[in-house]
Amino acid sequence: MDRMGSPVTNTLPIRNLGLTPEEEREIRMACIRIPHLAVSPQAQTYARLDAGEPPRRFRYRNVASGFTADLMVDDEGLVVDHPGLWRRRG
Repeated sequence: MDRMGSPVTNTLPIRNLGLTPEEEREIRMACIRIPHLAVSPQAQTYARLDAGEPPRRFRYRNVASGFTADLMVDDEGLVVDHPGLWRRRG
């Protein structure tokens, strides 16, 4: 489930996919548009961009729109920086 604008939106797929370095995978999500609560299917891809352990960088892409974002995660795989949308403080 993709709740647009929420930091956990990308965290769940990143943690669940278990991508290896340079691996990319496409998934289908149920996208919930806020504030309307309209639900629609959405194809997304996630790619792991680094070879470090734990992994720190991933690329998200919305297949339909072509929107991409390079995401940074912490030691637990929680997205801490989504350029242009939000960044964790502290």
